[in-house]
Amino acid sequence: MGEVVTHKLLVQIERPKGSPENLQGRYERGDVVLVAPADKQFSDAEKTGFLILKMDLTPKQAEILTLSLQKDTGQKDLEKGPTQETLKRRKFYVDLEKINITNDDEKGREVGDQIFKWDILREKNE
Repeated sequence: MGEVVTHKLLVQIERPKGSPENLQGRYERGDVVLVAPADKQFSDAEKTGFLILKMDLTPKQAEILTLSLQKDTGQKDLEKGPTQETLKRRKFYVDLEKINITNDDEKGREVGDQIFKWDILREKNE
C-alpha cells in the first residue's frame, strides 16, 4: 500500500444550510475536502472555516479520501463501460465524535497536537 506519511486534512465542520434540493452535491459535515502535505500552511479563512487535522496515510489512502460515493446506473457507455451516478460528494467522512468534536461544535480550527489514524474514518452508505 505504500509508505505511511503524515498529511493534513481539511475537513468540513459546519453543516450545510438550505433546502434539501440545494444541499445535493455539497460537502457534508465530516467530509474531507482536501488532503495536503503535512507542511501545508492554511490561510486564516481555512483555519476558521474548517477543521484541520494531521493524519498518517499511505498514498492510496490519501487518494481514496477524496473519492465521491458512486452507484452504478445499470447503463453502459460503449467507450467507457458501466456508467456511474454520484450520490455524495465524498465516500468517506471523519467521525467527529471519535476525536471529541461535539454535535453542536461547528467552529473551525487546526488540531495540530495529535496525529490521527484511519480508525477515525467511516465509509458512507447510499
